[in-house]
Amino acid sequence: MASSINTFLPEGNDGTSPRRAEQHDSSALPIKTTTTTTESPPIKVLVAHDNKISQRIFSKYFKLVGHDIEVVSDGKEAFETYKRNPESYQGILMKTAMPVMNGIESTRLIREFERENNLEPCSIVWTVACALSTRKDLVQKYAVNDTLRWPAKMGEFVRILNGAGIPTALPEAYKP
Repeated sequence: MASSINTFLPEGNDGTSPRRAEQHDSSALPIKTTTTTTESPPIKVLVAHDNKISQRIFSKYFKLVGHDIEVVSDGKEAFETYKRNPESYQGILMKTAMPVMNGIESTRLIREFERENNLEPCSIVWTVACALSTRKDLVQKYAVNDTLRWPAKMGEFVRILNGAGIPTALPEAYKP
């Protein structure tokens, strides 16, 4: 049985709030996206988030900025996926609170794996529901590049990615 979700489009050029778009059959929406832009080269980002709607929104955002993504649903999957081919990811967006293994523990394992294998640390951005809930001591301890309060508007999304070392151009439709 297919379910449906309502899609909300990101804010417009004038900074207005997201607006409701058409309803989609969720089984027809892609998780993995590949798009290129002329403004920044496409890169691959691992997205670890347990909420299917957020996964779809991340998919749309990354498609708009021209990056490839791979989506997993928990921290254990994120660690195992990254460990199989760490060179293929230029960034990781990880929700801190997920089932099976949370994003904090997954980040700890990723950083440990990178140290043990003399790998350059991958840029990691934690997605959090509330900025106040972010433990700054853990952000420093695990060398997390930044945190993104989610949901976020496109401008903030791009700003955080760039600040974390994940080169991302703001799509034309969002430029002033």
